[in-house]
Amino acid sequence: MNTSGKKFLSILIGISALLLIIASFGDLQISKAVLNQNSIFGNIFQIFGMFPSALIPFISAEIIFIYGLRQKNQISKWILSLSALGFAYWSAWGWVDGWMFYGVTTLNNIKTHQALGAANNSIGATATYSFGLEALFTFIILVIGTFLIYRWLSKKTYEELSQLIVVAIAGIAVVYVSNSIVNTMKVNWGRFRPYEIKEIVSSTKGTFTNWWHLNGATGHQSFPSGHTIAAAAALFLPFFADRKNLKGQKILAYSGLIFTLLMMAARVRIGAHFLSDTTMSLIIAALVTFVATKAIGYSFIEEDSLN
Repeated sequence: MNTSGKKFLSILIGISALLLIIASFGDLQISKAVLNQNSIFGNIFQIFGMFPSALIPFISAEIIFIYGLRQKNQISKWILSLSALGFAYWSAWGWVDGWMFYGVTTLNNIKTHQALGAANNSIGATATYSFGLEALFTFIILVIGTFLIYRWLSKKTYEELSQLIVVAIAGIAVVYVSNSIVNTMKVNWGRFRPYEIKEIVSSTKGTFTNWWHLNGATGHQSFPSGHTIAAAAALFLPFFADRKNLKGQKILAYSGLIFTLLMMAARVRIGAHFLSDTTMSLIIAALVTFVATKAIGYSFIEEDSLN
């Protein structure tokens, strides 16, 4: 790993450690000071900010799709291509479904004169929207995404594409392992969200607990943050960059980190999570990404080009 790679990793570790220390002492006070469920910033990220967790599998599936098209064996060609394209569609569907769910619940909150972000993250929250419209938006994303990724990959040699296949598989694994860890922890920690605790909203019955306190399966799922783990999938983006393109790796690595930090701020602002909830998701995403990519011999920012 070169100086740039070490610097990025040091920044990532430093920010994570610092935020967790701050959260350990100031979780409740921070949420009290900044919570605003009508925050436009918070609601925009709540509705649209989860896309990286769908984007990484989508790109990965498209890589497998293009790789399949280059196979000489017709059986392998069609099995790989069709299954990968189906997976890409399914990934895009999850992307659109998240937008529509949070968008519709926000509109419903406006109609019923509630705070924009009220109860959108509660267990059992529901929203009704058009299946056909959702399918149409997904199809449009699939067509545009396939066209753009095909243009990107059309210039790759078969060897370069073969390397990207390994990255694609790692990307899918990173997203689903990270999400599985967070979802399991959510259930077992049973932590109330900031807008559910009486220390902040007097009309509620929940109580504040520190992030290291396991409450068990209470039905409340504040810790860790699901939105943040979804946004933090963006940390994987630099691994799609050509290993010779150090500038591209840097841009994508820092962009992914900045986007994740913005999501973290948005989740705290809207009152859906404490700072420690979001920080733990950042730590989980960083660790899973680091381990998975080291296993295939890659770094966030490479020292030398890989052959």
